[in-house]
Amino acid sequence: HDINNKRYLQTDYDDKDADNVRLYIEKHKEDLATDELNALTGPGIRTIDQPKLLLKKLHVTRVGLYPESVTAFAVFDYTLGKELTNYVVAINTDENGNLDYISLES
Repeated sequence: HDINNKRYLQTDYDDKDADNVRLYIEKHKEDLATDELNALTGPGIRTIDQPKLLLKKLHVTRVGLYPESVTAFAVFDYTLGKELTNYVVAINTDENGNLDYISLES
């Protein structure tokens, strides 16, 4: 499911009408200290390239399965790092791994 979820993250980021992933990336790009940002993207990276590099650094930290739920069978929490932020991008899917919705949570 991680491969599909990475596509969902990229699609949401690229969609000008969706704002969850873009907001998460932009907020952390602004809020992280320079050394934390450099640790994620590498030193000397152009500012314009940082969001896409941060997007690639999102990784799953929790998987919740809810077989009895009507709204979401599985929830995958993605983050830049638990030590960097309390916020996650939560991908909610059905039992077949199809995207239901993406949300920001803390």
